Amino acid sequence: MNPFKKTAFRYEMRNCVNFRATEVSDAYELINWVIAENLRLQELKVNGSVTLTKVKTTAKGEQEIYSAALHFPVLIADEEDYDDWLEFFYATQPVKEKDRLEKEKSFPKVMPFKRPKVAEQENPDVKAYAPAPDLSAMDEGPEEREDEEKARLSLQIRSQEAEIEKLKQQLNQSESKKVPREAEIIEPPKSEPPKSEPLSKKSSVSKIPSIDSSEITELLPLLDKNSVPDSTLKALGLLDKAEITKQVQDSFQALYQQELEKERAKIEATKVAALKIAKQEFDEKERAAKVEAQNSRLTTEQDLKEKYELLIFEESQKRLEAQREKAQALSEQVLSTLLRDIGFEEGDK
Repeated sequence: MNPFKKTAFRYEMRNCVNFRATEVSDAYELINWVIAENLRLQELKVNGSVTLTKVKTTAKGEQEIYSAALHFPVLIADEEDYDDWLEFFYATQPVKEKDRLEKEKSFPKVMPFKRPKVAEQENPDVKAYAPAPDLSAMDEGPEEREDEEKARLSLQIRSQEAEIEKLKQQLNQSESKKVPREAEIIEPPKSEPPKSEPLSKKSSVSKIPSIDSSEITELLPLLDKNSVPDSTLKALGLLDKAEITKQVQDSFQALYQQELEKERAKIEATKVAALKIAKQEFDEKERAAKVEAQNSRLTTEQDLKEKYELLIFEESQKRLEAQREKAQALSEQVLSTLLRDIGFEEGDK
């Protein structure tokens, strides 16, 4: 029997949630994979789960050794605790059901992460837009992102208020001159029309409703609500709440992609470092196991050699002693016969 012959085992990964099934060759590599994935989900601040199964493959077929459904990330401070948590994946014989159930009771506590809820539209008449991207994997907390969004909206509202104040002054000047130039003041054309086709004041006024200063004053407290008509907002050059929200979402999408790429690079670097350390540890354990096995073999061979050398010596001594006794008896017999033949008897002496 070869003591260094390895038994074939296979490790399966099923029911993966936020995991990618990976092929591992032994229990050491499996536990190092669990450590790296647990750190990855902690960085991403998301939960995941996977069912791990160890199967023994023999010439007669396959036999399940151990299976467990694991949920991540877990609160484990010392990496040695991973071995205690996953000790049955080192087993070479099927684990009893009662032992498996008892082990599940001592599984480490899972760290729960909640995704931020998307606020519902206050005005059902406003066209719905896609919810903001999930930024739970970013370093910045939800409270900080909400504060930043509020600051952006506040800055935009102040800018709109300044524009309204400017419009009020222009309207006052227009009324003093009694010239209906509201449309030209509110939305000046980007380029002058051709002289051959002059735009009449009447057509301009008919396209955009005139708004006096009293109406603008009444609109100021309504800017952050959805009750302002779209035509009025358009006349003032303002945006409704849904459009502002969409602009904010678009600006956050670029930030999200930048942070996502940054975190992916960090996770990949962590993974590579963890795998490198795990490989070094595995190589050291493998070398130590080979040295220990070699020393054990040499010790066993030396003990057996000394044992059989002693047995050979004792058996040789025993056989030599028996042979000496036999030779002594034969010598005495020959001497007795010789004396008898030449006429000497023991009694004549």
